[in-house]
Amino acid sequence: MALSASYPQYTPAIDPTLRRTVEVAPLPLVLTDLNLTPLVFSVGWHRSGLSYEEPAAFKKLLGDSFVLQVAQATNVDEVMTATREIVECGQRRTYFIDSSSWPGQEEPAKFLLVALRDVSETVNAKLEVSLAQAGLAEQISRLNAALGNVPHGICMFDREHELIVANEAYVRLYGLPPGLLRPGTPLTAVLDYRIATGSSPIDLSKYFAAEDRAKKDGRTASHDVPLVDGRTIRVTHTPIDGGGYVTTHEDISERIRASAQIEFLAYRDTLTEVANRASFQQDFEQALESAQRQEGKVGLVIVDVDHFKVVNDTYGHDAGDALLKALARRLVGAFRRADTVARLGGDEFAVVARDLKDQRDLRRPLDNFQAALQEPIEHAGHILRISASIGAALFDGQGSGQKLFKDADVALYQAKSQGRNRCVIHQGQDADHFGPVP
Repeated sequence: MALSASYPQYTPAIDPTLRRTVEVAPLPLVLTDLNLTPLVFSVGWHRSGLSYEEPAAFKKLLGDSFVLQVAQATNVDEVMTATREIVECGQRRTYFIDSSSWPGQEEPAKFLLVALRDVSETVNAKLEVSLAQAGLAEQISRLNAALGNVPHGICMFDREHELIVANEAYVRLYGLPPGLLRPGTPLTAVLDYRIATGSSPIDLSKYFAAEDRAKKDGRTASHDVPLVDGRTIRVTHTPIDGGGYVTTHEDISERIRASAQIEFLAYRDTLTEVANRASFQQDFEQALESAQRQEGKVGLVIVDVDHFKVVNDTYGHDAGDALLKALARRLVGAFRRADTVARLGGDEFAVVARDLKDQRDLRRPLDNFQAALQEPIEHAGHILRISASIGAALFDGQGSGQKLFKDADVALYQAKSQGRNRCVIHQGQDADHFGPVP
């Protein structure tokens, strides 16, 4: 049987202490009988601006659902609750209503205490969050659709370095499992996976330093990131409002290789892979300028292969190419890495030797080169022997590059005229004096 059928039809006497307690309560609180007839209103009720003090108006305020809950309750000690929207002075407010019995379970219930809590701000905040989340979800959905057509990897992180969205290209670029890239995934989790699978930056500290600089500067910045697996990724970091950021990841490995190949073709001899004439000329001029500034010495060496035409005519051009490659390797091996070894064309080579103290610094690598030439070359079942005529000169900051070339060329001519297979270093200002290297 519903409680309303057994409620007394009279109003019990209200204990003065109970009355006073309700009256001074700061919250909107109402003491009612078991039929929800209002008896005592709190000061909080009056301050809230709520009216509805007449019994019918009060029940209308509580709402049919709440009144029905009370009327149909089989246990008066149940807590009844409801949420009501009320328009007061043109403003829509939301109240959470609950009731409890008094004095409680130890004595028969005589009254109900009905409390109204204004939860408008909370409800509005939740609504805003809900709408924002819905809007963000829609934006992310649209963003995903747009990013799906972008060939580069793109991801967005919030200010806490937690993932907002990433496109399929980003997943493929690093071989990431799709489940790892759910919204909220920390950047550290993504990097941990990449470290474990060998697609992480070689230098993580440098990677994070570049990211921090971009965030601090507040502007778009790009840096090239070498990976453990040998690829190079160009990462572009763009800060966004709220402290988050968007990064694009472009694999530029092929571009770097192509650029290196273009540079190689521009400055290297394709057969021997030493410097070509253009590269040699550039290095030669730089070496002379440096020697003039620092009062150092530069050595110039010109090498001609002896009887190269005979090798080509007898054994074929493949044999001639093999001989030139071998000579280039031995010339590079005799000099320092800072020196420039170049093929000027045909069977003519040259070397720029930097930072020499005197002629002995030039004779030492020349002796090593001549010794290396004694080793024969085996090609297509044939044993080929190399000999070369070498002319060299030393630049001490005086004169010009043209004069240095002339001195080395004259020394080369002298080496050939003395029977080839030898080296002559031009000595002093007079080109008539030569010193063969033993």
